[in-house]
Amino acid sequence: MRYYGDAVQFENEDVAYRAWIDGNAHGFVVNSCAKPSPDYLKMHRACCPSISRPDRDIWTSGQYIKTCSADRASLESWARDHVLGTCTSGCHCMGGRAGQAAVVSPIHAREEAVARQRSAVVGADPGRAPTALKTHVRDGVAAARRAQASLETRGPMPEAAVVAGVTNPLDRILLLTLCASVDRMRDSELWYHQAKALYERPSTAWLFVPDEVVGRDARAVHGALESVGALRFRDDANWWVHNATTWQTEYGGDPRSLLSDADHDGPAILRAIRRKGAGGSRRFYGLGGPKIGPMWLRFLIDVEDMPIRDMESVPIAVDVHIARATFAAGLLRGSHDGSLTRLRARIQDAWAEAATAAGTCPLSFDAALWRLSRDGCTRRPRDRSSDCPARRTCAIGSTCPKGIIDVTSKHVRVRT
Repeated sequence: MRYYGDAVQFENEDVAYRAWIDGNAHGFVVNSCAKPSPDYLKMHRACCPSISRPDRDIWTSGQYIKTCSADRASLESWARDHVLGTCTSGCHCMGGRAGQAAVVSPIHAREEAVARQRSAVVGADPGRAPTALKTHVRDGVAAARRAQASLETRGPMPEAAVVAGVTNPLDRILLLTLCASVDRMRDSELWYHQAKALYERPSTAWLFVPDEVVGRDARAVHGALESVGALRFRDDANWWVHNATTWQTEYGGDPRSLLSDADHDGPAILRAIRRKGAGGSRRFYGLGGPKIGPMWLRFLIDVEDMPIRDMESVPIAVDVHIARATFAAGLLRGSHDGSLTRLRARIQDAWAEAATAAGTCPLSFDAALWRLSRDGCTRRPRDRSSDCPARRTCAIGSTCPKGIIDVTSKHVRVRT
């Protein structure tokens, strides 16, 4: 199985796929060729007979594979970010063509009824996981400040380490920018160490010169990344070539030109990165995402001291580490049992409120929270409410809530 955020992909795993279908009758499935292509990404409800008939044994071991999630938006993100395509929903289970009524199985109807009943109890929107969380701004800010103070004793952040010793300003910007673009579901410390090795090696230094990348195909980038074990996803090389080409053709190979065009305004920079190209095509991959875009801006500010303004309007970049640290800091307390995707906005709102109270911007907490989770919170037991073994040495150990804090890319279970 391969995981893409809240989505899981099954290839040559028919038993596991059937088990997922049986336990997620309310979920969604994208049927694709064994090598996913933008030409065929068909979405179904998990209860659809065409992808879940009990009298059939082979579902993921032939010409097709299945990518599944309880959250439809996660599959749409997977199709967009990893296949560079869009899911189609022409099957009758999704409503079919315009004017054709959806066929809903009794199983799905039951699941929808349960979701509506649960929503009436917890006051949530239909389809959302039950959540009973309260924001504690004072606790969150105090914990974040202590975590920030402890950063000085923990060595450089990965993004600072990758440019250490690099004196050329443009090289530093390109290292941070191109590396951030593919920093997804990785061990960040390992990735930036690998990137530094690629930059320092004469045979692969061209990776960080957009003009030289433009003259090569994705196979060359694939080989270079693979040479240091840095190839995380099949489309990493395609993303790298595409982004380098955009930087070269539109900005002369210098990301600082985009910053100047946007008048060094944070929200304007993100809008520029996300602006579509000719025919609605994407100009940048990775950087336009809700996590990587804001994270890249923080890199430019923290590492390069770039004068980027109106950062108060840019939300914190939420990943597993930021979510986990949010609960450990006590900013959000209570209970939640559901996907991380549906919790991101709540976490961003909470840190926006905390930042306003502290007179700063949400992203100013990002590095400290990431390090807090990476070095401490990951050791907290996930399957029970026993105490965290890092409490005595942790910067926020004296105030970290007791209870369950179990955060993964697929699910969040909290009882504090």
